[in-house]
Amino acid sequence: MYPVWPTTKRRPETRKSLPLPETTQAPLELTAATLPQIITPEPTTPITPMIRTFEPPSSTEPTIIVRPTATPTLPSTPVVLPERMIQTSSHRPLLSTTKDNIPSIIKARRLTRIYPVTTTATPNGQCEICKPGRRCSVRLRSFETSDAVFQYAYSHSTMIDDSMQSLLKDTQTATYASPLVWHNSVSPEILQLSQTIMSLYHPSRCLVIGVFTGLGLLGIAEHVDSRGIVVALEHPEYSIYWEKIGLKHAKKKQNSQISRIQVRSTEAIEKTLPRLAANEPNTFDFIFLDDFKRENYLDDYEHSVRLLRSGGLLIINQAFNGGGVLSGSEYMSPEDRAVRNMNIRIKQDGRVRASLLPFSGGTWLISKK
Repeated sequence: MYPVWPTTKRRPETRKSLPLPETTQAPLELTAATLPQIITPEPTTPITPMIRTFEPPSSTEPTIIVRPTATPTLPSTPVVLPERMIQTSSHRPLLSTTKDNIPSIIKARRLTRIYPVTTTATPNGQCEICKPGRRCSVRLRSFETSDAVFQYAYSHSTMIDDSMQSLLKDTQTATYASPLVWHNSVSPEILQLSQTIMSLYHPSRCLVIGVFTGLGLLGIAEHVDSRGIVVALEHPEYSIYWEKIGLKHAKKKQNSQISRIQVRSTEAIEKTLPRLAANEPNTFDFIFLDDFKRENYLDDYEHSVRLLRSGGLLIINQAFNGGGVLSGSEYMSPEDRAVRNMNIRIKQDGRVRASLLPFSGGTWLISKK
């Protein structure tokens, strides 16, 4: 068992008041004679006043007295800021300016403003690089331009394969009925761009509007799905160049590639294409538009969008029509007006997502929503 310790009850302590000691001194009286001995006298050394001190005025509210500080000395020669820097406000950063003293951010907005079509030409009716009084002419394709930027881009891109190079050589050396020339053929860079895009998803149903010697047609047929087809439309008067030049190169291909191609040239494109759009809407994965009759471009575009499935791709060649869309209205040909109207229509068309590239004479990349 644990031991039990005895507990005692403590009494509550009682505080006893102790008697105060008796003092024999008399109480101190504050008189004028004793006052200096209690209050400490002021020091004899002066105290440096602060910048802000309070002085009791006649009224009840204190008045703040600010000691004037020393005025900074300005340099004798004024500081000259660079011309490209301006101070718009004490709370805003400095902005770089252009030659006409306009901030660069405002200048950029001006460049992105949408101008009417008539303002793309100068008062004389032509663009800045064309001669006055004549139709505008812009040459940007790889075999036409001498611009260093375009030539650098073209020379650093992937080249078309040897079979396409051979077909391009035969296209350049062949003879054609006026007004056709070999320059009307699709450019190598557009063919290479189309092949690169097609290699991403290998479309199964393709449509080529405009065949000529078949450079674009055979290049597109190489990247169609193994079970796909390529439907090609051409005017009867131009189909002879496919039969004379393109078909010879097509026979060098594998039989599986030749069997994919269906060339329809018994009647004009403006008759075949509407019938095809009415019978097979929303069925094509890829469409390449390069109709030599540019006055049909607006109608060709409308039928192409109807034929294209949702998510399909449409590439339109020569959207500048050699620069004619940049000319003044009095210098435009009917083909120039048709191509210009097509460009305006594509921009306003809510069915598609489109980008116009200043590439090889103007190239539209259009995806149907």
